[in-house]
Amino acid sequence: MDSLTNLNVAEKITGQKWNWDSNKYKGYYKAADTMYNFAPKLDGDIVTSQTNLAATEKKLDHPYELLVQLNAETESDPICASAGCDQYKHPDSKVETWP
Repeated sequence: MDSLTNLNVAEKITGQKWNWDSNKYKGYYKAADTMYNFAPKLDGDIVTSQTNLAATEKKLDHPYELLVQLNAETESDPICASAGCDQYKHPDSKVETWP
């Protein structure tokens, strides 16, 4: 759904419509000939985990919501250390020679 929204925005910006005819490319692109399974069967470990989670929620009468949240005060990212994410910052663009 987001891709279609982005497509609409891009078409408005460029003033062009994207027309894709997959039949035109049959035999030319392998991907055009591939029938994709967009609802694959889940791995057994995932099914077991989902079953155990549902049983635990029922037994404890408490639904678990698995969320990742940022600390609003420090804007810290959970992937970074408590010192911050300075190692990923780009150098100042005003520097004439890059290290």
